[in-house]
Amino acid sequence: MKKMKPEPIDDDLIISLNFQHGVCLTQTEEPSDYVYEIGGGIDVVDEGGDGQTIGKLTMFMFDIAKGVNAGFDPFTIIDSWSQESYEYGQAIYGGSDPMSDTLNGSYELSEAASDLTEGGSIDRILVLNTMRINPEWRGHQIGLKGLHAATLMYGHASFVIMKPWPLVEEGQPKLSPAVRRKGQLKLQKYWKRLGFQRMGKSDFFGMYHPEDNLQQLNDVL
Repeated sequence: MKKMKPEPIDDDLIISLNFQHGVCLTQTEEPSDYVYEIGGGIDVVDEGGDGQTIGKLTMFMFDIAKGVNAGFDPFTIIDSWSQESYEYGQAIYGGSDPMSDTLNGSYELSEAASDLTEGGSIDRILVLNTMRINPEWRGHQIGLKGLHAATLMYGHASFVIMKPWPLVEEGQPKLSPAVRRKGQLKLQKYWKRLGFQRMGKSDFFGMYHPEDNLQQLNDVL
């Protein structure tokens, strides 16, 4: 079946983020005190000010600098979020292979992260966890515009990391390995357009100092 092109949308529509900012997950004098959940709706607003939510973006901010000052190492701060975050911590602070089981020291960057930062330091890490655009709104670069808005809002993070992975719609069957891989490669190409770079041979993509990539984002949009 031939894939239908999405209907054009009004150029006057504005993409905005209806976010709950920086909610600290815990206040227990533990490493998780330096993990902040950021997320909410991706809205489109017309020139009359009327809007509707057409997607969702969830992110996490790790305040590495404050956590280190409190006596916690960076990997432990990231690992305190969830089992999933362990892989993010490994990608940034692991050995030469981001998915290896041997950590290269809790403070020392992995080879892949070091290549991206060119020896620079990381004080805050922003994880782009999930982004979902309602099916009827896909194909209009709204995801790119949502990320652009998020970058403007949270560009003070020195390192942004994400793992391109196709999401399964609620009530839909699981993707086959072949379909999932095809979707993953498509998403990787999508994020590369924004300046994200693959971290070694892993499935993770990173960007150092996203504010320096705003011009590339503007060129794409």
